[in-house]
Amino acid sequence: MHIKIRQALLAESSVLVVAEFDQAMRYEGIVCYDDNTKREDKMTAQLDAQKVYGELSQLREEIRHLRNQVHKLEQVVRPAVRTEHPHIVRIEGVHGGRPTIRGTGVSVQTVVEQVQLGQSPQQIVEDFDGVLTLAQVHDALSYYYEHEKEIEQDINENREALWKGPKTTSSS
Repeated sequence: MHIKIRQALLAESSVLVVAEFDQAMRYEGIVCYDDNTKREDKMTAQLDAQKVYGELSQLREEIRHLRNQVHKLEQVVRPAVRTEHPHIVRIEGVHGGRPTIRGTGVSVQTVVEQVQLGQSPQQIVEDFDGVLTLAQVHDALSYYYEHEKEIEQDINENREALWKGPKTTSSS
């Protein structure tokens, strides 16, 4: 009988030991998994950081290249062709070479269209706060009256282009 009790105790102990071992292994597995996850997260973060640094290097190189291109373009001086009006010039590549108010980038066409929409010269000056003077607006209008056909043609071409909308390509 003593042997049977002992065998039962041993069996029960074995079951307990196996259960404890199994539980410990699961716990260890979780710990190992967490360590691996932390290690994997750290490696992922390092790879992500390397990727970001690589992309930053690429962007820096592209910016350097663009700065060089801008510098080269700045060297190309676009001469302003003077007109008979002191405030009006034509610059190749600016508004398609159409007449522009010197030093502003505002086209004569813009001023004319504003007047056609009911704006007074004073209102135009106020709308272009600090960009245009009343003398420049009057000079643009004077230019328009002397070159009305040309400016009206530009306005009409612009309207037609707006009505047509952007060119679309058909997909086959």
